[in-house]
Amino acid sequence: MPPIKSITLNIHQLEHIIALDRFKNLSKAAEYCYVAEATLNTTIKKLEVQLGIVLFTRVQKHVYTTDAGAEIIVEAKKIVEQSEVLVATAKKIKSNLTAQAKVLADQTLV
Repeated sequence: MPPIKSITLNIHQLEHIIALDRFKNLSKAAEYCYVAEATLNTTIKKLEVQLGIVLFTRVQKHVYTTDAGAEIIVEAKKIVEQSEVLVATAKKIKSNLTAQAKVLADQTLV
């Protein structure tokens, strides 16, 4: 596989590898992620090429996480968790800004 260059990852790619690691089955992981099996498979293969690492070995309908894949998945879980924290923080800030704007608007009307 080619060396790692600057790559762009997205949360869906990480969620897909986490799901495949969890279910050890492509169809179950695809169902969990609400995507077609072909989509999940393509996403994972592209990520493996991007990273230059084989994350999973496939034997018939069974999927096994490689040692390298297990290490990557640990980090992927952290990133997904942090992205959820980021979104929750943004929602909280937006809610506070909306509340502040409402208070200011109410004070202006008085």
